[in-house]
Amino acid sequence: LPIIRHSPLKLLKIRQAINYAIDKQKMIKYLRNSMATPGNGGFVPAGMPGFDAEKVKGYTYNPEKARQLLAECGYPNGKECPEITLTTTIGYRDLIEYVQGQLDQVGIRTRVEIVQSASLRELVSKNGVNFFYGSWIADYPDGENYLLLFYSKNKIPWGPNYTGFNNKQFDCLFEQAYHEADDQKRYALYREMDNIIMQNAPVVVLYYDKLVNMYQNNMTGISKNALNLLVLKRIVKR
Repeated sequence: LPIIRHSPLKLLKIRQAINYAIDKQKMIKYLRNSMATPGNGGFVPAGMPGFDAEKVKGYTYNPEKARQLLAECGYPNGKECPEITLTTTIGYRDLIEYVQGQLDQVGIRTRVEIVQSASLRELVSKNGVNFFYGSWIADYPDGENYLLLFYSKNKIPWGPNYTGFNNKQFDCLFEQAYHEADDQKRYALYREMDNIIMQNAPVVVLYYDKLVNMYQNNMTGISKNALNLLVLKRIVKR
């Protein structure tokens, strides 16, 4: 998260508390019609090659742990913790207001600010917003396409590192993975990087999208892939 002066988000334990405070399963059930997987793993989503939920430790719902972390920061029950602004667009207002309610239950006070999509993009590009809703869809089926958002040399305005994340160990592993030709060794590096991201909590992974595709029953040769691409050359209509 971009560090704005006096923001409680500069504290690691506050960022971790936010991650623990949100019941993602409930959110998905009521606000996403169960069409998602809770983001309890890393930033690289389920479905990507090399994904292994057992080896990347994300955050599950644990409000007591959130309250404990708040107290360790000197804000028992959120007392005297500065208000945090959550910025989003009108299309995701319901999700963000749900998050607001969850954070309020553990003592983290927030204010939701609704802006136009273009305005939010401009604010993000100028480090002018501290906590915002965003999404990321891969351009190619490899975990690198997600992890590059945290490579320090990709910080905005030169790249898509919108959080300003800067970690030397992560950068070293990212550059090592770039030159690793062995898939399994590269995936292991990805998981190590993902764990670094989760430990530092620059983001809150709410969910991984699910998609439903419907086809006529006289079609064959349809295949699934991590990017949900429709490969027409193998499809036959009977």
